[in-house]
Amino acid sequence: MEKESEIIRTSLRLPKSLYDRLDRAATERGMTMHAEILARLETTFDHDVLLPVADQALDSLEDSIRESREMLQMQRDLVEELKGLRSIVQYIATNEDQPDPELKAALRAVIKDARENKP
Repeated sequence: MEKESEIIRTSLRLPKSLYDRLDRAATERGMTMHAEILARLETTFDHDVLLPVADQALDSLEDSIRESREMLQMQRDLVEELKGLRSIVQYIATNEDQPDPELKAALRAVIKDARENKP
């Protein structure tokens, strides 16, 4: 407890509704009205310290979400590109007019491997 010389007496006017809420809260917590008011005032100062930290954490989370969305879009774009390449590979592998039988065989092996390892 603080020394009497470190305590300042003050008079505080409150709306009755606020007084009643403070009184109810103090009673529920088993505290005096004085202790309830002090505890609530101290909490507001704690919030002043914590709010910038919370804001920084929120900014970081928003950045992570933005990056995740960008990565997801890149993955979707890549899947679409791979679908296009797959169509080209299938066309070359099945086209009877393909002049290079080794290329055709290699592409058939790639298609077979892709089908076997499909997720």
